[in-house]
Amino acid sequence: MDNEIKLTDIIDIRTMQELLDAYARAAGLAVTVYDHEGVNILSLNQTDLCAHTRGTQRLAENAKKDALRAGQTAARSGRPVFYTAFDGVVEFAVAVTVRGEQIGTIAAGQVLSDRPDTSAISALASKIGVDPDDYIPAANELKIISKEELNTYAELLLRISGLISRLGSDRLSELDELSARTESISGLAADYEKISEQSVAAVKALRDFAARFESVRKKAQAADRTMTSTDSVLNYVQNVATRMTLLGFNASIEAKHAGEAGAGFNVIAQEVRTLAEQTSGRIRSAEEVLGGVKLTIKNIEQELNAAKEKIDDNIETINALEAAIAEAGEKIKRS
Repeated sequence: MDNEIKLTDIIDIRTMQELLDAYARAAGLAVTVYDHEGVNILSLNQTDLCAHTRGTQRLAENAKKDALRAGQTAARSGRPVFYTAFDGVVEFAVAVTVRGEQIGTIAAGQVLSDRPDTSAISALASKIGVDPDDYIPAANELKIISKEELNTYAELLLRISGLISRLGSDRLSELDELSARTESISGLAADYEKISEQSVAAVKALRDFAARFESVRKKAQAADRTMTSTDSVLNYVQNVATRMTLLGFNASIEAKHAGEAGAGFNVIAQEVRTLAEQTSGRIRSAEEVLGGVKLTIKNIEQELNAAKEKIDDNIETINALEAAIAEAGEKIKRS
């Protein structure tokens, strides 16, 4: 476990306070809780002597060092550790551990194991910089507990710290599971986002493709109209050729009536008929070719129309898919 996780991140402080407050009042002991960084989390049932000897930051720092040192030893041994604090009171410490790592220390005590010696505690008060007139009366009010009784209280506190540790471990497991689930959901949401982007790109590509198809279809229609216009031109030329043929016949008749004088004109009339017949033949060939081209254009236009309908159907399908993906993505983000 990483020490970045604090005691207050995985332990409900209110629950811990209720447990330790009940213990402190029942045992008549003061209880202090520190996290792994030495931050004071709880101070319960503190004595008047504590107010005098630990009322300043310097003296409170001394008490914290004593408690944390004992707490580290308790974490290694798995047992309560007894010690005499800098201000002469007897205390013991247990560790709060989660997954084998210490995340806090619980110190209890602020008691004496024997009647206080006035001269000794006066000298101690002077040593630590506390007014003896305040320290001595407060020391005389401290609870005197035998070593056997202290051992009993220490064992009880060890069990409480074990309970708190299990609560912390369970909470950490819940947080790990929640983190894994969140990462999974985040990954799934990212996948949905990617699919959504791809579907948008697919719709855009299909729409562009449909637009190109529409352009080709319109050009095919324009070509068909052009071919229809060509029909009228061919019809006009065919009419001209027919008239030229009639004119050639008439000219030949008139040339025969004129005798030798119309012989030259008769040659011209024959050439005119020949030209008219050739023109008619060419026009029929052109009509056949243009008819084939028109049929091909018609077939192309029909194929383009069918393809465009399929593209439109695909666009509608992808639009529906995109909407479904977006809805699923929103549900994932809200979960």
